[in-house]
Amino acid sequence: MTRKVHVGVAQTYFDPKDIEGNLERIHTQIKSAAPVGVEALVFSEVCIQPLMQNNPEAVYEAPGGPISTKLSGWAKEYNMIVMACMPEKCDQGLYVSYYVLKPDGDMFTVRKYLGEKSHELFGRLSGPIKRAPFFINGVKCAVLICSECGVKAIQDDVKEQGIELIFAGFGGGVGAHDCLTEADMATAEGKLKYIGDCSRWYIPHPIYPQHIDWFGTAAAYTNAIGEIAGGGGYFTGHCQIVDKNLVMRAQIAGTNVIDHFTDQMVHAVLQF
Repeated sequence: MTRKVHVGVAQTYFDPKDIEGNLERIHTQIKSAAPVGVEALVFSEVCIQPLMQNNPEAVYEAPGGPISTKLSGWAKEYNMIVMACMPEKCDQGLYVSYYVLKPDGDMFTVRKYLGEKSHELFGRLSGPIKRAPFFINGVKCAVLICSECGVKAIQDDVKEQGIELIFAGFGGGVGAHDCLTEADMATAEGKLKYIGDCSRWYIPHPIYPQHIDWFGTAAAYTNAIGEIAGGGGYFTGHCQIVDKNLVMRAQIAGTNVIDHFTDQMVHAVLQF
């Protein structure tokens, strides 16, 4: 029997100094996804607050804290699984974690694998290699976080567990010198730079096809868009939904034009 999952991917402008504003932008995309029937909506790795930088605006909490409680309330209200990433506080320190919030009020976290020296290098604890699967309409799902997609042990675990659908969040960006403005785009030089760099922001094939190939799964990917904490660069967006046959079903093109950094959501019904 055919199983179906209606998935959505969203990118929301990230302001490292405005947690409440970031949350409200997330709320808006959840509200826009509900009327079209999205059952699971994933946001980018960097969507609420900085992950690796300690800053005065940061709010570090354990599951059940004010931010995750607010997200959980929206998951219930709009009857969808919401996945969003932020630092997770525990007695030992901080993880970079995706919070998976379900309509029934259940929530759990997926902690990013950062390697054995993660605390020494990043000031963050490392999560496990083994994925914690969950099911949507009988489809076996898992969350991967950015660089985890390139970890061979995680690749093998995804295969061994028979994961069918991956939700993946990224935080990829560039230096400010690589970005343009709307004013730049009105010049011949700006247009040529945009065209020359376009393949970095928009690709016609499934994102990171080498990853999709070894996963052998459907995937919903979303990359952050907005300011990188500390200045000097920007996240450039790019979201895709790819089905189990490697057919791209929906895409939000990335961009290096700062004035084009906008909140967007796309969705598709995947069959298994």
